[in-house]
Amino acid sequence: MNTFEKRAVIPLALIFASRLFGLFLLLPIFSPYALELAGSTPTNIGVALGIYGLTQAIFQMPFGLLSDKIGRKQIITLGLILFGVGSVVAALSHHIYGIILGRALQGAGAIGSTVIALIADLTQEKNRTKSMAILGISIAASFFISIVVAPILDAWIGISGIFWLMAFSTVFSLGLLFGVIPTPSRSISTTQGKLSTLFKMALTEPELLRFDLGIMIQHAILTALFVLLPITLKSHFWLSESHQWIFYFVILLGSFVVALPLIRFSEKKQKVRKLFLSAIAIMGFAQLGLAYWTNQLFGLGISLLLFFIGFNILEIHLPSLISKQAPQSCKGTAMGIYSSSQFFGIFIGGSFGGWLLGHGHTQSLFVASAFFALLWLIIAWPMKNPVPRNTVTLKIGAVDSTDTQQYTEKLRQLNGVLDVIILAKEGIAYLKVDPNQFNEKDLLDFQLSSR
Repeated sequence: MNTFEKRAVIPLALIFASRLFGLFLLLPIFSPYALELAGSTPTNIGVALGIYGLTQAIFQMPFGLLSDKIGRKQIITLGLILFGVGSVVAALSHHIYGIILGRALQGAGAIGSTVIALIADLTQEKNRTKSMAILGISIAASFFISIVVAPILDAWIGISGIFWLMAFSTVFSLGLLFGVIPTPSRSISTTQGKLSTLFKMALTEPELLRFDLGIMIQHAILTALFVLLPITLKSHFWLSESHQWIFYFVILLGSFVVALPLIRFSEKKQKVRKLFLSAIAIMGFAQLGLAYWTNQLFGLGISLLLFFIGFNILEIHLPSLISKQAPQSCKGTAMGIYSSSQFFGIFIGGSFGGWLLGHGHTQSLFVASAFFALLWLIIAWPMKNPVPRNTVTLKIGAVDSTDTQQYTEKLRQLNGVLDVIILAKEGIAYLKVDPNQFNEKDLLDFQLSSR
């Protein structure tokens, strides 16, 4: 990556991660705090925790589409302002409904798909994978750091102070957006065809649907877990919020130490499907362990370790899998649906977890999560082991609509070509290829025969 690309990708990754950092910060500390708020019940505590995901899910796709019309930075600015306003509302609130309003406003600033689109605008095709890897690392780091430092920050500045910290992060992000990140000369879009057609393509592909349902179930389980876990650690094991960070640190560090080598091994040996399905099963088994060992700290810790091993494997694999599987012509639409499914899962998990907690069904929460993990395993079982895929860019010169169709059909006949999208005005063809079957000599022969 050149200096221009680094100056774009790293600050954008920081903006993206700071938003998720604010989301993850509340997971291990919010439930005990919310119990003390006026008007608080277990059910609306769950709603307050999950409402962020609902408004994210609602606005993610419209904001992404609107960014194509009025510009990426304008939409990111709007999203950051909404997040900042929501943070201030939540910081000033002493009633649970004020927190719910603030969280809803925070989530309404749904800029994830727009940030990814801006990264695509400002990077070369050959460096796109590296850019997404930097984004993925920043997300993983924000999750790890936030879960560990949240109890420490809570002891220092309290939940209100954390919301003020989120508001300050908005100012910091706006400074990066306009002071550091370049402005693209134009938005580079590979979208062709009607929006209804793109949605149909993304919603009728079985593999994509499995991943969308999977990320929704995974984040529903995660959010439901953190509705109950902080309260359990405090009430059953006398671990105050200020000391829970040690417990989370040990669990998360151990899970990453186990998960990362397994992910590398599965990629190298092309055993992704086996590891993916095993991770779902491990997550479900861990939920049963949590139900059984609710009153035993050692058993609870082992179960959480297993849960986060499975969670980290799936969280790292899923974006890569859906990016590889999505047809090139509707990749952006597919990623938008995937992101909305993820945040909708957060809302379902928070609301459902709060409802179960309010009715005294604490163990039922874990049993229900295990059931949904089993359901996901059944849905995911027919998935195929992903084949290695590379993207090849071919300059074909300006072509009209008739030539575009002919070029597409001819290129798809080449050995190892999995998908083709042609940008007629730019005179560029993007080929998704299987590197084990694709031969560049065939492409050279095609170019010579097309002249």
